[in-house]
Amino acid sequence: MADIGGGFLGNRYGHLVEDGGATAPLSGIFERYDKDRSGKIDPLELRDALYGIGYAVPASVLQLLLSKYSDGSNRRVELGFDSFVECGMIIKGLTDKFKDKDKRYSGSATLSYDDFMSM
Repeated sequence: MADIGGGFLGNRYGHLVEDGGATAPLSGIFERYDKDRSGKIDPLELRDALYGIGYAVPASVLQLLLSKYSDGSNRRVELGFDSFVECGMIIKGLTDKFKDKDKRYSGSATLSYDDFMSM
């Protein structure tokens, strides 16, 4: 495991492991990747922030995740801190559930439809 700062650790899956902190470490991550200091994370900053804490999220998944925050106006989606934390928790939850199915840590798993729907 590599220390990624502020009390959170990342492993092969980008798994966040809380190490006695709350949201303060995520605040530091948010600020570090908010390159333009707008107080919002744009899609590229979000991709970089997630990668920086160990999540290599494919572009298609990132787009799907960001669509949750779109207002339908076709403007670029930018996330405030609370939405950033929510995105991180969504990715963490999905990764944890996948990791449970990938017992050999190979990066792949075979799921039945029922298993997938219960994730």
